[in-house]
Amino acid sequence: MLSSMQESFSSLQFEEFETFKKTYGDNVNLFMEFELIGMLVRIQDKTNMLKIVLNKQKSIDESSVDYLTDIMNYSVLASIPLTMTDFTKNFTSQQEEFFRVVSEMTETQLKPDTYLSQLLDANRTFMKIFTVANNGVMYVGSDLDKTILKMALTNMHVYAGLLVLEIRKAKTASSTGLD
Repeated sequence: MLSSMQESFSSLQFEEFETFKKTYGDNVNLFMEFELIGMLVRIQDKTNMLKIVLNKQKSIDESSVDYLTDIMNYSVLASIPLTMTDFTKNFTSQQEEFFRVVSEMTETQLKPDTYLSQLLDANRTFMKIFTVANNGVMYVGSDLDKTILKMALTNMHVYAGLLVLEIRKAKTASSTGLD
């Protein structure tokens, strides 16, 4: 039996997949042309935009949801070529793997006040993995680097999703006067 958090996360992933299907062509074209570096740039762009919003507001709220869901989608897309290549079939497969991670999290790991710092830590790890070659091209080096990158992408997806759920929960509580 799924917990309410697991059900909410699963529902969020379904919404995410619907968004992915609507923007599939744009995302895959970006990926085919620029490969993993295309996703790196998109994830970093969305993370930087999220940081700008946070610097202005000092807290995370509904205005951050689009950036967080984009980070979720791009982290799934960036994970696919590390293990497989068929984007349409494997988007949901990748989501299932990320859902498994959420399902295995213990109560001690589910601390809403740490979600943002966990997301930003994963982003820093993500950025450290890329190596710049002599010709200026960025690439992922060793198999260990790929494993670490996969873990960072998983964490980015999971914590961005958990932040979206917390934002929605806070909005529901404030609209019903339960806060």
